[in-house]
Amino acid sequence: MLEQVFVGTGILAWLSVLKNDADGALVSLDAFRDCAEEEAPNLISNIDAFICRIKLYQGEDVSDWMKQAPDENAEFCTMERFRYLTKVRVYISLGKLEAAYCLLQQLLHYAEIMKRTYIHMEAMILLSIVQYKLEQKQWKDTLQTSISQAEEYHFVRIFTREGTALLPMFEKCEFIWKDNSYRNQIMSECRQMAKSYPSYLASRNNIVLSEHALEILKLQSEGKSSADIAKELKISEATVKYHNKETYRKLGVRNKAAAITEARKRKLI
Repeated sequence: MLEQVFVGTGILAWLSVLKNDADGALVSLDAFRDCAEEEAPNLISNIDAFICRIKLYQGEDVSDWMKQAPDENAEFCTMERFRYLTKVRVYISLGKLEAAYCLLQQLLHYAEIMKRTYIHMEAMILLSIVQYKLEQKQWKDTLQTSISQAEEYHFVRIFTREGTALLPMFEKCEFIWKDNSYRNQIMSECRQMAKSYPSYLASRNNIVLSEHALEILKLQSEGKSSADIAKELKISEATVKYHNKETYRKLGVRNKAAAITEARKRKLI
């Protein structure tokens, strides 16, 4: 019985996330977890993985969850697929892209053998994100394959849940879509997710900002304009704008205020 309630709670939690209410999703999941502890303890591991995913949208450090994550380097357990997919996302957020890549290969192998179409598409989308972050050229083909597969079923949320990470990829290249209305819906929802959750899947580790970029960000946090910063650092305003663009890209944000917030969170300034 509680398994069915978990499905319903999960759907409502995802809807809350899509409506920019990740806090509401966490409240619902925490309340359900309290019930499950007594009545269905077998669900706790997946509930915790779900909570971990929601916290990733908020840019929180979820490295502690890895202590209970399944070990893919031991025996690969197909019943742990939800937690494996969660672990891939945590690996990405921690900058452990090679580990994410290896785990995705295992998930893709499982999905192909067992004909798990949705899991295969989800893993392919995550693989394209990892390849993009690793600057591997194959990311375009991987994402195009995902688009072609998902469009057959008109799956939208499989993309928009990863909207923050996918948006710069969609904007960088032209992809083939059979239905423009389908494409427009995905792009619209990805933009909304990127706006709501700018830190999602932005690697918390291995963020390297140049000395000038850090100086500029620090001065911006003090309320100084681009013109003032250029004058103080004896560089052009164009150079300031260039560093801003690179800083936003590396921090996974879209504006100055978000960059300052994220930099403080990461203790860069």
